[in-house]
Amino acid sequence: MPPILLHKDYDAESAFKPENLLREARRQKSLPEASVPEICILDPDGDMVLYLCNAGFAVRHPGWACYHTEPRLRSSSPRSCSRPAAGFLSA
Repeated sequence: MPPILLHKDYDAESAFKPENLLREARRQKSLPEASVPEICILDPDGDMVLYLCNAGFAVRHPGWACYHTEPRLRSSSPRSCSRPAAGFLSA
């Protein structure tokens, strides 16, 4: 067994907790605290996000701390995103 795998405590609690990762990403990117939408839909090729943005149904999420996705919020009416119904993530 390689030395790096010796003496590991696989039952120990992870140091990489989601709340810690989000806190640090927000700090590094100077983002405000923000809640995550209840529903998130991954749109790998970005077609759905592009359509929703062009139609006025989506705007950028102000507090999204991820480094790998471009977040948008969907609302029930064009040009109004006061009540986000879902988050759409485009890689």
